[in-house]
Amino acid sequence: MGPGLHDIEKCFQEGEDAFQNLDSAYHQFAKKDLSGVKDGLSNIAVAIQDIVAGLDPCKSSVSDIETEIA
Repeated sequence: MGPGLHDIEKCFQEGEDAFQNLDSAYHQFAKKDLSGVKDGLSNIAVAIQDIVAGLDPCKSSVSDIETEIA
């Protein structure tokens, strides 16, 4: 097994975290007040950071899987 295959778990975790933050943002925006908008924007910013953090492990995992298959 390639060295990056263990990173696939981190890839999935970052995706779950991003989804949870986006879901939280939706509920914050639903409050329709200034505090909800502020908190919702904060949740979106964290979700974007989660997505970016998950990209590198995902790329390395895909490369390792392709190498294992070849």
